[in-house]
Amino acid sequence: MNFLKKIVLVLSSLFLLSTKESPKTVFQQHVFALGIISNPTGNDPLLSFALVSFFNGDMVASQPLTKETFIRMASGDWPSKANPNREDLFLANGIESCGRFVDTISKQKIYLCDPLDSLWKIRFGEHPYVFDDSGWSHGKYKPNARQMAFLYQEYEVSNITVDYFIGNFMWKLLRDVQDSTWVANYKSLEDIK
Repeated sequence: MNFLKKIVLVLSSLFLLSTKESPKTVFQQHVFALGIISNPTGNDPLLSFALVSFFNGDMVASQPLTKETFIRMASGDWPSKANPNREDLFLANGIESCGRFVDTISKQKIYLCDPLDSLWKIRFGEHPYVFDDSGWSHGKYKPNARQMAFLYQEYEVSNITVDYFIGNFMWKLLRDVQDSTWVANYKSLEDIK
């Protein structure tokens, strides 16, 4: 009888183990996104644009883009791995002042994005080339410590010259820089002396 109990116990343990969920297989996933960085390396003197590639959550590559290519891909006018359905990501993210427009006189497509033209102000206190235009930063070449802490908290950017504004954070930033209350708040973030 003791032997029979042992067999029943072993069989029931095996049954219980076989019905438990096996560990989920980790799938390798490649994801693409559009990104903006406040470090001029392309043809724009103040910003760089890129198609950013992630593998299993880690950024593995970035392909530089021109500002116009960035706008074309985000508006769905050009194919992109970051926008495979070619939808207007500007409209989908509530940014109506960006995208593809048709010139009423020449009937040609033009690509504009006013919020992109304001992004330099986050990093610089004054325009690095046009000296009568002021930015929102309290630092000459980068935001002060409180502004950087704010950028990390809101957009997960810890170093403005190294980290990309990507995905939902990028779209949020493009909406925010159009909001005068947000701009006033950002400008008010002075370091405590």
